Amino acid sequence: MTYQQYARFLHTTAPSLPLIEWQIVMFFYAAVHATNSVLYAPGGAPLTHTRHEANMFVHAGIDLLMVEYQELKALSLTARYKPQLHPLSAAELAHATRLSTVMLAGCGVP
Repeated sequence: MTYQQYARFLHTTAPSLPLIEWQIVMFFYAAVHATNSVLYAPGGAPLTHTRHEANMFVHAGIDLLMVEYQELKALSLTARYKPQLHPLSAAELAHATRLSTVMLAGCGVP
Protein backbone atom coordinates (compact mmCIF):
# COMPACT_ATOMS: atom_id res chain seq x y z
CA MET A 1 0.00 0.00 0.00
CA THR A 2 1.41 3.42 -0.88
CA TYR A 3 1.50 6.31 1.57
CA GLN A 4 -1.33 7.95 -0.39
CA GLN A 5 -3.46 4.81 -0.29
CA TYR A 6 -2.81 4.35 3.43
CA ALA A 7 -3.68 7.98 4.14
CA ARG A 8 -6.97 7.62 2.22
CA PHE A 9 -7.73 4.30 3.97
CA LEU A 10 -7.20 5.79 7.45
CA HIS A 11 -9.22 8.90 6.61
CA THR A 12 -12.19 6.97 5.23
CA THR A 13 -12.11 4.25 7.90
CA ALA A 14 -11.91 6.59 10.90
CA PRO A 15 -15.64 7.45 11.01
CA SER A 16 -16.51 3.77 11.42
CA LEU A 17 -14.70 3.48 14.76
CA PRO A 18 -16.96 3.46 17.83
CA LEU A 19 -14.90 5.93 19.90
CA ILE A 20 -14.39 9.58 18.93
CA GLU A 21 -10.92 9.47 20.47
CA TRP A 22 -9.69 6.77 18.10
CA GLN A 23 -11.33 8.43 15.14
CA ILE A 24 -9.26 11.52 15.91
CA VAL A 25 -6.09 9.45 16.24
CA MET A 26 -6.75 7.87 12.85
CA PHE A 27 -7.34 11.27 11.27
CA PHE A 28 -3.95 12.39 12.59
CA TYR A 29 -2.22 9.33 11.15
CA ALA A 30 -3.99 9.91 7.84
CA ALA A 31 -2.29 13.32 7.84
CA VAL A 32 1.07 11.75 8.71
CA HIS A 33 0.82 9.34 5.77
CA ALA A 34 -0.43 12.08 3.43
CA THR A 35 2.65 14.16 4.21
CA ASN A 36 4.80 11.02 3.87
CA SER A 37 3.46 10.67 0.32
CA VAL A 38 4.91 14.07 -0.58
CA LEU A 39 8.14 13.93 1.38
CA TYR A 40 9.43 10.39 0.99
CA ALA A 41 9.82 7.52 -1.42
CA PRO A 42 8.06 4.30 -0.36
CA GLY A 43 9.63 3.05 2.83
CA GLY A 44 11.69 6.20 3.28
CA ALA A 45 9.87 7.93 6.13
CA PRO A 46 11.82 8.63 9.33
CA LEU A 47 11.03 6.66 12.46
CA THR A 48 10.21 9.65 14.67
CA HIS A 49 7.61 12.40 14.56
CA THR A 50 10.33 14.91 15.48
CA ARG A 51 12.38 14.14 12.36
CA HIS A 52 9.25 14.02 10.18
CA GLU A 53 8.11 17.44 11.41
CA ALA A 54 11.57 18.92 10.83
CA ASN A 55 11.34 17.71 7.23
CA MET A 56 7.88 19.22 6.91
CA PHE A 57 9.12 22.66 8.04
CA VAL A 58 11.68 22.87 5.25
CA HIS A 59 9.53 21.53 2.41
CA ALA A 60 8.00 24.24 0.23
CA GLY A 61 4.27 23.61 0.19
CA ILE A 62 4.03 21.17 3.10
CA ASP A 63 5.33 23.90 5.41
CA LEU A 64 2.07 25.76 4.69
CA LEU A 65 0.13 22.92 6.34
CA MET A 66 1.99 23.02 9.66
CA VAL A 67 -0.75 24.84 11.56
CA GLU A 68 -3.34 22.25 10.60
CA TYR A 69 -0.90 19.40 11.27
CA GLN A 70 -0.01 20.73 14.74
CA GLU A 71 -3.69 21.24 15.66
CA LEU A 72 -4.52 17.70 14.56
CA LYS A 73 -1.52 16.33 16.44
CA ALA A 74 -2.63 18.15 19.61
CA LEU A 75 -6.13 16.69 19.32
CA SER A 76 -4.62 13.24 18.82
CA LEU A 77 -2.39 13.59 21.87
CA THR A 78 -5.36 14.69 23.96
CA ALA A 79 -7.37 11.73 22.69
CA ARG A 80 -4.65 9.25 23.60
CA TYR A 81 -3.05 10.61 26.74
CA LYS A 82 -5.53 12.76 28.66
CA PRO A 83 -8.29 10.42 29.81
CA GLN A 84 -9.67 13.07 32.17
CA LEU A 85 -10.84 14.97 29.09
CA HIS A 86 -12.79 12.03 27.63
CA PRO A 87 -15.12 11.75 25.96
CA LEU A 88 -14.09 14.31 23.41
CA SER A 89 -16.89 16.28 21.85
CA ALA A 90 -18.57 16.02 18.48
CA ALA A 91 -17.21 19.51 17.74
CA GLU A 92 -13.64 18.30 18.35
CA LEU A 93 -14.28 15.34 16.06
CA ALA A 94 -15.69 17.64 13.36
CA HIS A 95 -12.61 19.87 13.68
CA ALA A 96 -10.27 16.86 13.38
CA THR A 97 -12.20 15.67 10.33
CA ARG A 98 -11.82 19.09 8.67
CA LEU A 99 -8.11 19.26 9.51
CA SER A 100 -7.49 15.79 8.09
CA THR A 101 -9.42 16.69 4.94
CA VAL A 102 -7.32 19.84 4.48
CA MET A 103 -4.11 17.88 5.02
CA LEU A 104 -5.01 15.22 2.46
CA ALA A 105 -6.08 17.84 -0.09
CA GLY A 106 -2.91 19.86 0.50
CA CYS A 107 -0.83 16.75 -0.13
CA GLY A 108 -2.73 15.82 -3.29
CA VAL A 109 -4.26 12.67 -1.83
CA PRO A 110 -7.37 11.88 -3.90
